Amino acid sequence: MTAAFVSTLLLLGIVGWSAGWVAAGSELERRGQIDPTTTNQASKPPTSPSPGRPTTSPTPTETGNPTATPTRADAFEMPDLVNKDFRVARLDAMNKRLGVNVVFNERSIRANGTVVRTNPVAGVYVFPGLTIQLHVAGPPPKVLVPQIVGKSCEEGKDAVLETGLKISEYPGGTKGNVTKVEPVPGTTLNWNDGVKIFCA
Repeated sequence: MTAAFVSTLLLLGIVGWSAGWVAAGSELERRGQIDPTTTNQASKPPTSPSPGRPTTSPTPTETGNPTATPTRADAFEMPDLVNKDFRVARLDAMNKRLGVNVVFNERSIRANGTVVRTNPVAGVYVFPGLTIQLHVAGPPPKVLVPQIVGKSCEEGKDAVLETGLKISEYPGGTKGNVTKVEPVPGTTLNWNDGVKIFCA
């Protein structure tokens, strides 16, 4: 009977200690001293987004207009050439060491020979050596093939380009002096027409 009594006391003691430990753990968890996720994390499946609810992705960062800032040390803003006579606008651009391609027959109420628009537009950063376009109202004007025979090939080229003509071919190469021009000097052509320069 004594042994049974002792066993009963031990069993009651263990049950009491277990109940006290559970109660103490619950109290600590309630007070924030125990992270509840550490006790049952292994038994919980990983959470995934609910079907039907799209996940939010970060908003892409705006990079801005790439032409709004200079990318080269020698870059500068494209000048405003609209409403100028195309010859004046062309000279302004060439003085800034820009190449110029003049495109005629742009539909506009402006007077013939007036720049209607440019590509690129004013304010965009450009740099020396870049070729821009001038879109001009009206048809191309008439120009004369310049007299360049006897000049160096380089000088002849510059004279032709300044007149508003283009060089379509160098049949004999680009070295030496100009020996012939086709069409012959004094011929009337349209602006942007091409000529052949023979150098030897």
